[in-house]
Amino acid sequence: MDNAARLAALAQATSRFGSDLAQLAPETPVPSCPGWTVEDLALHLQDAYLWAVAALGTTQRPERPHTGHTDETTLVEGYNTAAKLLLERLRETPADAPAWTFFAGDRTTAFWIRRMLHETVIHLVDLGLAGQRIIGEGAEIDPEVADDGIEEFLEVLLGRFVLADPGILPLPLRLTTTDTGSRWTVQMAGGEYSVAPTADGDDAAVISGTAVQIYLALWDRLDRSVLHIDGEGPAARHFLASRIAP
Repeated sequence: MDNAARLAALAQATSRFGSDLAQLAPETPVPSCPGWTVEDLALHLQDAYLWAVAALGTTQRPERPHTGHTDETTLVEGYNTAAKLLLERLRETPADAPAWTFFAGDRTTAFWIRRMLHETVIHLVDLGLAGQRIIGEGAEIDPEVADDGIEEFLEVLLGRFVLADPGILPLPLRLTTTDTGSRWTVQMAGGEYSVAPTADGDDAAVISGTAVQIYLALWDRLDRSVLHIDGEGPAARHFLASRIAP
């Protein structure tokens, strides 16, 4: 998925979030984010957008914004204003322009295009759960977006948890999407975490499912028991039972 496609998907997701946000009471609980309300979710995403904007064009970590509670009308307006600003800045900034990021593998604007896309899509799922929409195989997520999100999760986020607790990944693990045909192998070797696209191989444990299933399950927005396990079942089940999402 290239950056132009990610930007288009981000624009669609931010628009959908703003529309759905306007339909829910701010005090509505968000079951997938225990202790959060719809207001908390919207303010979190608004602050994430403003943080991403502040990170563009600098090598210094910017202060993370913290927007206080507000009334219902201002909540929707504040979110929409932040989303508009984010899209404007990402569109006018070259994808390869330097930017501060929390991922050593990518210190460019492209990182924030991808990160904000998946931050928005996952929280759009949260908003849907708050509104009691059913998600799962019928979730309104493009498989290409889900596929990209799996790769981002494995490259950018999972390593933090595995390096903190190598026991999460006792054996090489392959994740395979049954609809998009993507495969990644993740492993710990010599004290280092690595992830790479791969063909069928001799990975000790294999987890498979549709791109949307794996994407949502990795983020704990779908019961991980829906995924299929082959090979070293205990290692795969241990991985899926571990805390691997922020």
